Amino acid sequence: MKYLLAIIAAVGMTGCSRESDSSALEQWEGTEVTVQFRRDFLGSGGAPISPTTDWQNNTMLSLRGKITEASREGIFLNARYQVNAGGGPFQESEIWIPAGSILMVEKAK
Repeated sequence: MKYLLAIIAAVGMTGCSRESDSSALEQWEGTEVTVQFRRDFLGSGGAPISPTTDWQNNTMLSLRGKITEASREGIFLNARYQVNAGGGPFQESEIWIPAGSILMVEKAK
């Protein structure tokens, strides 16, 4: 019994509680990034696709822009993008991206 109490006390002191509710991406607020979406959310979960591919079969797989706000739930991205893979005018939108749909975030160089 005294060993069980010692284990419970040790676990309680080692930080089983959450340190913060903040997102790891908060440090990148104001930074230009490319957000790659999870492929299974885009309907291509079975196809092998590179994590840095931006287009496949005229489907946009990523968005580029500046993170304006980040939280555990997701990010707001001030995105600048083309609707068609072949070109055309750029559009700008403030877009909410849920954290669960993000495959990867790459910081622009």
